Amino acid sequence: MKKLLMIPALVFALGACSNDTDSTEKTEENTEELHAHEEENAEEGHAHSASLDMEFTYENDEMSVLLTQEGKRYEADRVRFEVVHREDEDATVWLKTEHEGDGNYTADASTLEPGSYETVIHVNGPEDLHEHTSENISVE
Repeated sequence: MKKLLMIPALVFALGACSNDTDSTEKTEENTEELHAHEEENAEEGHAHSASLDMEFTYENDEMSVLLTQEGKRYEADRVRFEVVHREDEDATVWLKTEHEGDGNYTADASTLEPGSYETVIHVNGPEDLHEHTSENISVE
């Protein structure tokens, strides 16, 4: 009698194992497809414009950038400065900019401690434009 009760339990356990195997294989396939799709979209959706020029300045505790494209002032959707301390990358600071008009963007950098920094200028614009460049600064 015990053998008869064990057979349904064994069939159930084997069925569950086979479903897990199929599920794992499908999950791996879906993950691979998702990564391939993300890579395709990354190439299409993360556009870099070779013609966007960024003129960066840092003086008197203020960072600024002048954006031009093909000789004309460029108005971005968003401009930010990512400020990375050379000796402590965990101390990264993001500074939001104020749009001053006519392609000019500025940010107050008075909160930065003395040291050497890499400043990455991130520019977002229409049609998924994301352009960035970096500059080195020294805060005294």
